[in-house]
Amino acid sequence: VHAEKYEAMVAKLIGGKNLDDNEPFDVIVERHAVEVKTVLPGAKSVKVTVHPESLARKANFLRDKRMTGHTVVVDARGDKPVYYYKREVGSFRLSAMRAVRGAELKELIV
Repeated sequence: VHAEKYEAMVAKLIGGKNLDDNEPFDVIVERHAVEVKTVLPGAKSVKVTVHPESLARKANFLRDKRMTGHTVVVDARGDKPVYYYKREVGSFRLSAMRAVRGAELKELIV
């Protein structure tokens, strides 16, 4: 439930469409597909993971639809969410991603 809330928030920030759970990506805007991951309070991990089968499905989708893939992580462990961005899809440590303000996401993705 919390993750869906943050997916909708990212969709609104970038002017995209929030997709159903069974879709390869969470948000689509123009020719861009966005995977949204959420780090919830209590989580100790600083890494987000995309399993190999899911990654292959996402790569096929991007190739077939000729779209660009992006990953946005919403770190919801503090008082305000912190956004991290990477212009690719995969498993990443937050330290390998760019910390951005929510308003910057639209500029980076569209």
